Amino acid sequence: MKQLFITSFFVLLILKSQGQVTKGNWLVGGNAIFSSAHYKSDATANANLLTIGINPKIGHFFIDKFAVGLMANYSFSHTKISSSSQNFTTFTFGPYLRYYFLSPKSRVNILGETGYQYGIEKGSGNNDYKTNGVSFAAGPVVYFNSTVGIEFTIGYSILKYINHNNTNNNLQIAIGLQVHLEK
Repeated sequence: MKQLFITSFFVLLILKSQGQVTKGNWLVGGNAIFSSAHYKSDATANANLLTIGINPKIGHFFIDKFAVGLMANYSFSHTKISSSSQNFTTFTFGPYLRYYFLSPKSRVNILGETGYQYGIEKGSGNNDYKTNGVSFAAGPVVYFNSTVGIEFTIGYSILKYINHNNTNNNLQIAIGLQVHLEK
């Protein structure tokens, strides 16, 4: 009986909801990000990298379904190479573009997003790196009501280390909560 009630509640919530992705509205929220990678190289030993992070965002809808904004990212990475390990913290910020593909009245929508980030990565051995990169993400968003939506995205990021010949490519899974502030 409890499962039937919970299922009915969420179905009604979804049926009565719609997102506010129209011109003049603001978007405030963020994502929690998880990424895991395994590197193989002939020159060095195999490496495993685990990253978790948060990604706050603010944006404005200049036209229906299209938002432009600023995002930041703070992440913690743990790298294990053979028997040694190293920790990194990364802070990046930059602009992003977001587009919603379905009608502004949709209770469930599909989003696509791209962004550019510039930042600093600090390692546990006094290793500091300046970085820049791009990211791409897409996925569904489900609206709880006319203002709040939860989104599930899968994305890809390319992070280039400035003054070094290193690049970090990651597949990312994220879950986020966005609040659409009406005009």
